[in-house]
Amino acid sequence: MKNNYLILLILLTAFAVNAQVSTGFSEPDGTSLLRYVDADLTDHFMANTPGVGGAVTHTSTGGEMGFTTFFSGNLGTGLSDGDTIGVYDDPDNPAMADDNISPQLSGAAYSFSDPDGILRFESDLIDLTATVSPRFQMNLSVRDTGWETSDRIYLAIERNNGALPDAVILDTTGQDIDVFTYPGSGALLEGNVTAIDFDLTPYIGETVNFVIESTSNSAAEEGLIDDLNFTEGTNATLNNPDLGSVLDRGISLYPNPTQGQVTLDNYGHAALEQVEFTDINGRVIATYNLNGLTENKTFDLTGQLTTGIYFVRITSNEGSTVKKLMVQ
Repeated sequence: MKNNYLILLILLTAFAVNAQVSTGFSEPDGTSLLRYVDADLTDHFMANTPGVGGAVTHTSTGGEMGFTTFFSGNLGTGLSDGDTIGVYDDPDNPAMADDNISPQLSGAAYSFSDPDGILRFESDLIDLTATVSPRFQMNLSVRDTGWETSDRIYLAIERNNGALPDAVILDTTGQDIDVFTYPGSGALLEGNVTAIDFDLTPYIGETVNFVIESTSNSAAEEGLIDDLNFTEGTNATLNNPDLGSVLDRGISLYPNPTQGQVTLDNYGHAALEQVEFTDINGRVIATYNLNGLTENKTFDLTGQLTTGIYFVRITSNEGSTVKKLMVQ
């Protein structure tokens, strides 16, 4: 009987480690019949506006995985003119008749349309440690309309919070989306629902997340994503909220690896108070007070850091996060 219990425990543990992490966008509030409006033309993480626009951020509570949306304005009006952005329970609702996509994805879906800038969607972070044959799956629908070569749709798996090069799923940069075909299928991206099935086996042991970037400047240029599914893995953001916080996602270090000089890219414009560098044993190497800095900052620790792994604790007025830094 003990052996039976042991086998059951092993099977349950394996299931817990390798359970799928997914979202069909049924949990976020998608009941709005209005377009999302945001007059802020600066780079920023978007916030939900219940009853005014689709949900653009969602925090997982153990069911569907969460996500955030980041806006980078560079094409004029941004989202101030009202756009179909975020989760809508019925993408075909009559309040947005001019934005309807054909063919439709059934039920709730996340819409990206006319940001007049760059719209970046990021899923929760997924830990692929101890997975066996993980895959990422999703459905993508792109409206059949007159896209321009300056428009862009970019889908990728971000690796280790940007410390490693993205695993690119699809990138239309410099190409005409009207005639773009999904790699390997020969099917047009536009006017179709594209079922994506992407192998994550090369990234076992890493922490990954799905990202989509969209650049367009016309209300007719719209797409939908739905049924996002990591077939194996655990939700690292849910298990460690700081890991997927707005502060964490709005900051990166480059170059990484470095030879001693590193730039803290504060693209989320958080009000940073302090940066602390420690070695793998917890010994503090250097501490810098930033006094509410909202821009980038470069640190030169040449001569202070030898080859190895270091940790950088970044503190803002809203919390803190830790980044890993490699020194060559």
